[in-house]
Amino acid sequence: MTAVQWDVVSGDAFARDGEAVAEQVLAGVRPGSVVVMHCTRSAAPVTEQAVLRIVPELRERGYRFVKVSELMKR
Repeated sequence: MTAVQWDVVSGDAFARDGEAVAEQVLAGVRPGSVVVMHCTRSAAPVTEQAVLRIVPELRERGYRFVKVSELMKR
């Protein structure tokens, strides 16, 4: 098992504002970034709102999404 560390903390676990979470992620992402987000019941609505903004914006910036296993090969 390989341990993986993230470099962007979304802040979604206890957040109430998906837009603020999206801003935090978008400000921190760099090539090769690993973003930590949560899929818990309490975080889900905010996380979903944030992801719906983050994914299209990052794609527009030229980023692509890969599995951690692919990222680790680099």
